[in-house]
Amino acid sequence: MQSTEVLAGQARRLIGDSPQMKEIRQLIEKASRFRCPVIIQGESGTGKELVARMLHDIAPSHDKPFQVIDCQLWSTTSEPELLRRELMEAAHGGTIFFREIAGLPLILQPCVECQIRQTEVFSGCRTKVRGPWFRVIAATSSDLSAEVSEGRFRQGLYYSLNVLPMTIPPLRERREDIPILADYICRTLYEDWCGEAPVGPLALSGQDIDRLIAYNWPGNVRELENCLMRATILGSLSAITLPSDCAHRPHPAMGRTNSGAHPIPLDEIERAAIVNALAVADGDKLLAARWLGIGKTTLYRKLKKYRQM
Repeated sequence: MQSTEVLAGQARRLIGDSPQMKEIRQLIEKASRFRCPVIIQGESGTGKELVARMLHDIAPSHDKPFQVIDCQLWSTTSEPELLRRELMEAAHGGTIFFREIAGLPLILQPCVECQIRQTEVFSGCRTKVRGPWFRVIAATSSDLSAEVSEGRFRQGLYYSLNVLPMTIPPLRERREDIPILADYICRTLYEDWCGEAPVGPLALSGQDIDRLIAYNWPGNVRELENCLMRATILGSLSAITLPSDCAHRPHPAMGRTNSGAHPIPLDEIERAAIVNALAVADGDKLLAARWLGIGKTTLYRKLKKYRQM
C-alpha cells in the first residue's frame, strides 16, 4: 500500500498517458515488491535512469543508498578487485544501478555476475541472503542478446540480470504523450528558473505542437527537453516559441543541389551522414551507429577511413 501511494507521487516524473507508459508504471509498482534484478532497455534519452530511481524510491529499502556505477568509465585495464571492492562497499541494503551495462569490459563482468549470485540464494519461496545485500538494476541502450551472440557480453551475467526486463519505448512510438510532456517540461523550467509555479497556462502554439509531434526525436525525451530549454532561453518564459531549427533536422544530403553534370560522390554523402549522426548523438558512437543502421565496428572503420578519429 505504501509503495502505491509513493508511486502516485513519483509517477508525475514519468510523464505519459499512452498504453506503453501505463504498462511501465504498472511494472515498476510490481517490481518494487521484490528484490530480483531488473534490466531496463531503451534508446538513449528515454529515461532509463529515471525508471531505476523510481523503482528504488518506492521499494521498502527506499531510505538506503542509490549507488550509480557508470560501466563505460571502467576500462579493460581496470583491476577486477577494484570493482569487487566497490560493489562490496556500495549501497548496503540499497540499490546499485549499472549505467550502460553493455559497456562493462568482459574482464570485469564476472565480478558483477559473482556478486549477484552470492548476494541472494533462492530456496523455494524464501530468499536467503549470503553477503551484503543490495538490489541490482542495470540499464542498456544495446541489444544484450546480440552482444552475447557476438561474444561481447557474458551469457551468465545476461541471464543473472534478465529476471525482469523492462523496455522503455522511444518517444516516436508514443507521440500522444508529446503535448503533455512538453507542457510538463515548460512548467518545470519556469519553476526552476523563477522559483514559483507559473500563473496560467504556458501553452505552445498549435503549430509548434504539431511540429513536436511530427518530429521523430532520435534523442528522445532528452532531446525534447533540450529543444524546449533552448526555446525558453531564446524566447520568454510566458510566451514560448520554438526556434526554426528546433524539431527540424533534414537528412544531411538533403537541401544541397547540384546543378552541374556530376552527381555528389557517394563517399561524400556517407561522410556527411556520419558526421551529422555523431553531432546529433553528442559523440556517442554506439548510438550514432544504430541510427545509421551499421555496427559499431563498421562505424570505427569508416571514421578511420574519413580521418575523423
